Amino acid sequence: MENNTQNNYNNLKNQIKLDLKSFGITTLILIVIFIGIFYKENILTTIWVVLSFLLTFTIPGFILCYLWHDQLDFLERFIISNMLGLISVGILSYNISIYTGINIKIISIITPIIVTIISGSIVYFTEKKER
Repeated sequence: MENNTQNNYNNLKNQIKLDLKSFGITTLILIVIFIGIFYKENILTTIWVVLSFLLTFTIPGFILCYLWHDQLDFLERFIISNMLGLISVGILSYNISIYTGINIKIISIITPIIVTIISGSIVYFTEKKER
């Protein structure tokens, strides 16, 4: 039982290492594409927009997609993570702004962090339950 748990942990750890490489390459490709599309804009502004999108929407959804890391490849999880991130961050941001009246500038920072923590907790406790 202990060996199986250690093996699952090592598989997930190796998967995360591979995904970090793929995520970095994908980020660079997206930056180059956006710089080509928005060539009249400042390069640093374009890079900031791409990184902001990835940090706000993709990463919270991508963490949740680790529930299916053995069934889906990187590109499928990347696409699904964008949709999951947009949906979850958008719905949570809307509800927080309606019910609390907090300024949108603060909500745009807090909500992705909350969704990332919730997604990470779901993956952690699901993996722990499977062990």
